Amino acid sequence: MENVKERVKADKYLTYNEYKKYCEENKLEIDEEELNKINEEFIERKLIEYKDYFDNMFTDVGEKINLDEEQRRVILRDEEYCLINAGAGSGKSTTMAGKVKYLVDKLNVKPEEIIMLTFTKKSSEDLDEKVNDLLDLGVPVSTFHSLGMKFIKKCYPFPVKVVGPDEQKSIISNYIKDLFPNKAKLRELIELFKQCEQKNYIAKGFVENFEKFKTFEEYFQDYKRRKYFIENQREGGIHQYLINRLNSRSSLYTIRGEKVKSLGEVRIANFLYINGIDYTYEKIFEEKVNEDTTYNPDFTIEYQGKKIYIEYFGLSSCYNENNELIKQEIKRYNKIRKIKENYQKANHYDFINLDYQTPDGDFITTLEKELLKRKIQFSTRSDNEIFNRILDNNINAEFYKFTNLIISYIDIFKNMLVDNEDYMFEKRKIEIAKENFKYKYFSNNKQEEARYRIKAIGYLQEIYHYYQDYLTKNNMIDYSDMINLSYKFIIKEVKNRFPELNFKYIIVDEYQDITFQRFLFVKRLVEYFDAKLISVGDDWQSIYSFAGSRLELFNKFSELFLNSKDDMYLSTTYRYGQELANISSEFILKNEEQTIKNIKSIKHLNHPIEMCKYEWMEEYKKINELVHKIYKENPNCKILILARTNRCLEKLAKSEFFTKGIEDVLICKDLPDARIEALTMHRSKGLTADQVIVFGLREKVFPSKNRTSHWIFEYFKLDSITEKIPYAEERRLFYVALTRTRNKVYLVVPNNRNSKSEFVNEIEKMI
Repeated sequence: MENVKERVKADKYLTYNEYKKYCEENKLEIDEEELNKINEEFIERKLIEYKDYFDNMFTDVGEKINLDEEQRRVILRDEEYCLINAGAGSGKSTTMAGKVKYLVDKLNVKPEEIIMLTFTKKSSEDLDEKVNDLLDLGVPVSTFHSLGMKFIKKCYPFPVKVVGPDEQKSIISNYIKDLFPNKAKLRELIELFKQCEQKNYIAKGFVENFEKFKTFEEYFQDYKRRKYFIENQREGGIHQYLINRLNSRSSLYTIRGEKVKSLGEVRIANFLYINGIDYTYEKIFEEKVNEDTTYNPDFTIEYQGKKIYIEYFGLSSCYNENNELIKQEIKRYNKIRKIKENYQKANHYDFINLDYQTPDGDFITTLEKELLKRKIQFSTRSDNEIFNRILDNNINAEFYKFTNLIISYIDIFKNMLVDNEDYMFEKRKIEIAKENFKYKYFSNNKQEEARYRIKAIGYLQEIYHYYQDYLTKNNMIDYSDMINLSYKFIIKEVKNRFPELNFKYIIVDEYQDITFQRFLFVKRLVEYFDAKLISVGDDWQSIYSFAGSRLELFNKFSELFLNSKDDMYLSTTYRYGQELANISSEFILKNEEQTIKNIKSIKHLNHPIEMCKYEWMEEYKKINELVHKIYKENPNCKILILARTNRCLEKLAKSEFFTKGIEDVLICKDLPDARIEALTMHRSKGLTADQVIVFGLREKVFPSKNRTSHWIFEYFKLDSITEKIPYAEERRLFYVALTRTRNKVYLVVPNNRNSKSEFVNEIEKMI
């Protein structure tokens, strides 16, 4: 390794470990002030030397982006471990793209020696578009799960399949069905897993009727008869039930029970089934597109010895500030479409290509014409046949609350990265017994509760092994296993066996969302590959503790990665004005656990938050008035409507003023040209709109209070910090909602002060 003098002479950034080694070799005291001075002088020189480089970094690709000084300093810093605290709208993605470009251009790091990690497929695609499609760098961008799966595929001696959510539910449901003959044990299970309000996790109909039947199959036939009778008694009977079911805009399940990718595919699948046309969904094509890729047409029809393939080209409804589909969505859409169409032409097979933008406005009509042209006979199925098929595919419906609970529990349990599962179960039983021993002479109820909980954990242990045995027998893993198996067994093997995988830089996006599981995964990657770690995030936007994210892993970064730098900030927002920055910062910093950032803006807008009061039962009317007001001021304006819960959004979409469009689009009935998207506050993170409307700001609705989860989660979770301020995460969630806008935020609030969210009362004092 070069010593300090050589590196300084060569005008290179100096790491702590390099400086430490130099001091040890020369028997010198470590002087961190000297190290900081050396590096600060390096940065000052490079800011001047690379001025033209930074000024034109994005010019060559047609983007008018001018990096500010904070962004340039972040790009130049090169510690072993660093945390960049980036405010909302501060150009985080741009800075990461600039950092990667600098590493490749100036430090001669090979693109394959960098790995960029994100939490979701969507954020991975967005970052990949910026780094690779825009800058053409060829740097790997991956989710944590995808990287783990890549490692597993390289090292496992047999093909590994990933169990999907539907199959997970079936596994847990099959446990109940296997238990069906043992009525006493099944009754005990039902009693043990009741909610706090004494409602069953298993449907009332099952609880009241299962003991009447010897087998589950007999019970299920009775269930179908009962369901048919109930639906047939309603207005319109079974036919109306089917109309409602088949016209649902929320379900991506077909009549046959397939989970498909879009509502367009639902319509196609249901049309084929209703007309008696047999099909296979996403059947692998006979030939590969290339060496690594198989082709799965959306639908394959085999009719009289011939094969007909149906491909549906659908595009999501993502719009930019000019009311146009965003560039990367169009680019991805056209790229995929071109590959498929070229492949079809080259192979001369019979394809029917359907487009959501069909000129006649109805791609189903086009499909019908094309099938009739090919002499395919239609045979319409009866309502009874369709009804029975839907129910047959809905066989697990009576257990869905229980299956969801168990799947969530298994995910949380696996995220604890337990080495010995049975030891953990037994340990929890002992803890419960000890916890309640003090009530031995005082409370029979407490003793009974302890016995009840110990029994329930015994069932959890049994179900967990039932689930794992199924996965093992079928060479399957779940999403948690992708990371866990890589962490425990695979990373070291990959490093030793595959020298082409040699990461020198690991860049983690949205680090405020880091879970304990992902933290350990990253730490091991850094250690085995001897890589530098660059983490980017905003602790003010940490809103996923319910999914396992841990704020302390962000706040204690310098303790967890020794000799790291956690004093780098991106504090200039390019999204909203200084006035909104002041209000939102004051609001979030009432929580002393949040890091202090001085958010600056290049924009100004007086009165950026407007309180829009409504009288009793007139909330939706007020939202409708606001949409008209915004549209009148600018018809091209993108409006984002936010609420705390999906239930709030569903009620709005069913009101007299609005209806639900495709995906997240909300349609104003008497102003259909208005461009509106409606999302929960959680789903809005990372998005931007011209104007934002927030509603559902009532006491007990937001901040969400007294939200209870099943007691089992209290025993199977990792301890984390307890924040001193009440509803700390709900406060951060409101901050996210406030900072989505480029201009104003309209808060729709009750006229009665006592009915308002306490957060609204706080904001009112600031504006």
